[in-house]
Amino acid sequence: MKWWYPGKTKYPIGGVLTLRSDRMAEVEQSAHTIGGHHTARFFLEVDHPTGDRNFITPYYQFQPTVYKPPVFPPRARGILYYHQPSPEEPVMSGQLRFRLCDGYETFDQGTDMHGRNGIDTWHISLYAIVKSFYLRSVVDMLLQEGLVEREVIDKVAKLPIVRTRAPILYSFDTPFVTEMSRPSLRLALVNPDMFTIINIPYVFQHYLPPETPYKGRIRARFEVSTSSEHEIVPTLVLRILEHIDAVECLIPNYKHFMAEPTPGTLLSKRVSILHEDAKHGPWSYPLYSRPHSDRFRKFIGLP
Repeated sequence: MKWWYPGKTKYPIGGVLTLRSDRMAEVEQSAHTIGGHHTARFFLEVDHPTGDRNFITPYYQFQPTVYKPPVFPPRARGILYYHQPSPEEPVMSGQLRFRLCDGYETFDQGTDMHGRNGIDTWHISLYAIVKSFYLRSVVDMLLQEGLVEREVIDKVAKLPIVRTRAPILYSFDTPFVTEMSRPSLRLALVNPDMFTIINIPYVFQHYLPPETPYKGRIRARFEVSTSSEHEIVPTLVLRILEHIDAVECLIPNYKHFMAEPTPGTLLSKRVSILHEDAKHGPWSYPLYSRPHSDRFRKFIGLP
């Protein structure tokens, strides 16, 4: 491990011989220690860089207004690589990640470093890679190693620059984490032809009075409804996959107008707000009559 001292700050420096997970042993890629630092410098083995630099300086979490950004987890040591989606996955879901391991020998047995929330994998998305001037060498290496097609890079380069903390969906059924105490769902829909933000109101809110009855983070995903009542109009429902936190009811003696959110079930509400004994039915999002449903249709590929 070498060190570079810009002023009074030191950064760990590492060489990246490949970004392909299947070539780590071939090039004998070494691991690099970045734990305890807010950034690190990686030099990429790029034949003909398009810019004037062949290195990148990723942060654990970039916060331009913070004097001392968060640091990488203690003892974080591993290899920078590109997580390439399978042929069945959206090409836009590719990410630059950091695999925790002691070298190429243990790369396959390692785990990917998590971000500050402890839930999501630390990553730099393909969108961010293409749109950042400082990551041009990564684009060069992705093309050089055949990890991403030039056509995809060119399409992403034409997308608008959007900064958001909303969960990103690369396909309509991409799992995402959300907080149930927020009444609405704010999501980013991203593919090589679009990057748009949508807001779906009243998802986790019941009626009269309009309150959010639960709090806690869950992981969920959209599904196409198979109910007979939705045969004519394509409709999405929301499947609860897991509780990230303990989900708590916020309303004493709650009558459960919204069903208790249980992993494996669909988010459901009473079909009638006037009768406490009315049955529950899945929350639904018809794709031809709701706010922003036109954007969701475009995202899915419906007319």
